[in-house]
Amino acid sequence: MSLSRRGFIKTTLLGSAAAATTTASATELFSPVKKVPHASHFGAFYAHVQDGKIIDIVPHESDHNPGALTKALLDRNYSNTRIKYPYVRKSYLEGKKDHAKLRGNDTFVRVSWDEVAKL
Repeated sequence: MSLSRRGFIKTTLLGSAAAATTTASATELFSPVKKVPHASHFGAFYAHVQDGKIIDIVPHESDHNPGALTKALLDRNYSNTRIKYPYVRKSYLEGKKDHAKLRGNDTFVRVSWDEVAKL
């Protein structure tokens, strides 16, 4: 196979462009991946975790009919719409006796995880 100068340059440029668009860094490529067993109402699965972040979800081998929704947990876990901190209704925290009447109309207050455990 003969390769012209023009063909060589085009091939080289395409390869360089492909390499430049790769988002993985060298540390991401070589850091270990942990296989963490887990289960949800979607079924049993393994979460593949690298540098503290879930990079893939694979059904557990004992699940003979795995659902596709386990893959959705990957996106859901890092979604901008996910509630990342605990919140409690303001009237409940203040101990108001009629706090149940305010459901749907009350404001929420961010609280610590320790405070939630006490509640």
